[in-house]
Amino acid sequence: MSIESDNNTSAPDSKEEGSISLIPYETLLNALRKSTPPLNIRDDPTFGSSPPSNRDVISGIAQLLRDGLTVGPLQQDRTKLIDYCMQDLKSNHPGAIWSLQVVQHIFETQNSNETGNLQFYMQTCSSLPELYISNLKAYTSAVKALPPTPSPTVSSFAPLSAHQQSQEYWRGQQLKVRLEFVRAMVKIFPMYWNSAELAETLWSCLIVDPIGIQEQDEAFSCLEAMGDHQFVEYVYERLLPGLEIATITPRAWQCVRQYFLVLNWNWRNLTVLQSMEPSIDGSQVIVVLAPLHGMDLIWKIALHARIPIVGANATSLLSSLIKAYNEQQQENVFQDAIYNFREGLVATCVEHLVNTSDLLANGDAMDMPDVSLVFERCIGILKAFLVACNAERSDGASRPEIHGALDEDAMLTIKITSNNFPLFQMSAHPSGTLGSLRRAIAARFSCSEPEDIRLFSLGKDFVSGWDSRTLEELHVENGQSFLATKRPQSVILTRSQSAPKQVPTDLLLKPEFFERVRHIFLLDEKYASQTWEVVVRLPTSPVLLHSLEDLREDVEWTALLDARSPFLLLYSLQIVNALIKRDQCSDEFAKQTWIKRFLDLGGQQYLTTLLMSESGLGAANSSPTARKALALMLKVLVRLTYSADIEFSMGTDSDGLTIPAFLNKLAQEILTSAAREGGHSPNDQGIVLNATSLISYLCAGPEGWHYFHTGPDIHSLINVSMVQSDSMQIRQT
Repeated sequence: MSIESDNNTSAPDSKEEGSISLIPYETLLNALRKSTPPLNIRDDPTFGSSPPSNRDVISGIAQLLRDGLTVGPLQQDRTKLIDYCMQDLKSNHPGAIWSLQVVQHIFETQNSNETGNLQFYMQTCSSLPELYISNLKAYTSAVKALPPTPSPTVSSFAPLSAHQQSQEYWRGQQLKVRLEFVRAMVKIFPMYWNSAELAETLWSCLIVDPIGIQEQDEAFSCLEAMGDHQFVEYVYERLLPGLEIATITPRAWQCVRQYFLVLNWNWRNLTVLQSMEPSIDGSQVIVVLAPLHGMDLIWKIALHARIPIVGANATSLLSSLIKAYNEQQQENVFQDAIYNFREGLVATCVEHLVNTSDLLANGDAMDMPDVSLVFERCIGILKAFLVACNAERSDGASRPEIHGALDEDAMLTIKITSNNFPLFQMSAHPSGTLGSLRRAIAARFSCSEPEDIRLFSLGKDFVSGWDSRTLEELHVENGQSFLATKRPQSVILTRSQSAPKQVPTDLLLKPEFFERVRHIFLLDEKYASQTWEVVVRLPTSPVLLHSLEDLREDVEWTALLDARSPFLLLYSLQIVNALIKRDQCSDEFAKQTWIKRFLDLGGQQYLTTLLMSESGLGAANSSPTARKALALMLKVLVRLTYSADIEFSMGTDSDGLTIPAFLNKLAQEILTSAAREGGHSPNDQGIVLNATSLISYLCAGPEGWHYFHTGPDIHSLINVSMVQSDSMQIRQT
């Protein structure tokens, strides 16, 4: 079928049998029909040079026709006029767009009641849906058969000619009018227009095989306005799964999201409230009332959509689904099922993350270009889940500190002032919550109820309602001062002690999670660093923490201090460093039982051997994480010198490690870090500081002092380091 009708072809003559009242409507409609160019003629002299003012004339005629339809014609003439218009659809006349507008206007302005309007529709145009579908297919086929419109190239910025502009205008009008018509008819006569055949036609003609991206988006906008339950269910379950997910546009995503919400709202799986605070993906708050249907499509889009804004909006939708709204959910009979659904979101994300990392580890990513994207999206979704669920915990609920709190370099120094206590300082991680800071201050004040502590800073009252938010979210900066006061006894309410609230992301606290993602740290740093951002937001792995706290006689240091990845080594070293600090709270070495056991079982010896090995963790490694691990390894060795003499074990090491060789290694690390371009990073400064501290300690002994003065390398390496470094702090160190 093609749209090839001659513009001079007149509609069937109805004047002889009709009322004279029909003549002006036919005259105006014929003028509009003849003004419409055929789609399949590129060089039409009649329309190619039409000045823009002609459109104003056409618009004036169309407005006059609409105004006339508001007051007439008579009912019997309306029937003839509709039949007159339907002939254009049957013949696929280019001017059918004006006939569609006439029919639409007649039914939108029909004064009879709903029953009378329906009877009039059945009498005059019961076959209209079939004619419309046939005409839409003919229109799209004709447009797709046209050669592409020439567009300016990089070397030619000439604007489109008047002829080309006219063609683009009419092509756009042809689709716009057809989609506006179907939206109106679906609203007026839903039982006749919400059909599977219409859905299939829109899908096949405008979405699966689109005229263009813009036309595809317009089709999605049309679908979004069609909210009949059966129609939505048919499109969502039968058609949308066949969508090209990778190239889905923001407009298409909006339609998918709307259909997902409508589908589950109709099944009473969710309700939608208006939020007082604007959100990323609209101002709606989605409250889950039962496990949701159609999640597979949402996950596919969230993980595979290549347009960043689409992925971000899909992630936002997922994070909104994991939130809890106790007022609506706690009395719900599906409460357990709701929690299982929310926990299932976390499990699904972890499963995708692990599967994707397996592909990366096995080298199968070459056949799947989206693997890196899926990995990145999984990490982003997990982080969004953590933020959403942390906000759910009760204000005073205690929970294990996150592993990131063991990173001394990342810690914020918070100054606390009080009327009853002298100024003191506390350390807190940016990912830690205000509630954890409030609890630490309450412990310092010997206050059993953290909520009784009020915190003020920069003129703001940091209320307990913010306790679930991180210091980073609250824009707390290093060195910021807080005024801490205790509420008067008269306003302190008696509170019942409640157990810490369970949230879906507690699934990530189970030992299996860290073990499942552990192998990701063996991948390229691009992927390992993203996983690290999630891991440091969780409490320390209980399995690894227990293994290091309770060192066994048959300890395998290569497993506990895994040097295959700088991330794994850094993670373990942060635990070791924390355990050493805990032991060194006591000045008596006899009470430092963990340090003594660590030394007796060869922990320090393993670290020094690792430092001397070709593990790739030296300062020459440009990876920030590798240098951070080296700096912490040196700091751990320095801290051990506070508790025991390590010089003897170096001199008698079975691998032949001697103090002279160790001094040389330390000096080389100093030189490499000091000479690094832009060597102002905390990692380089930490390497130099801790390496020089070890040199100072070792040179306090007679053998080290002698080698420092007589050895050929130490003096020269340190002098060169001082000259080459552009960091004043490193030179002073």
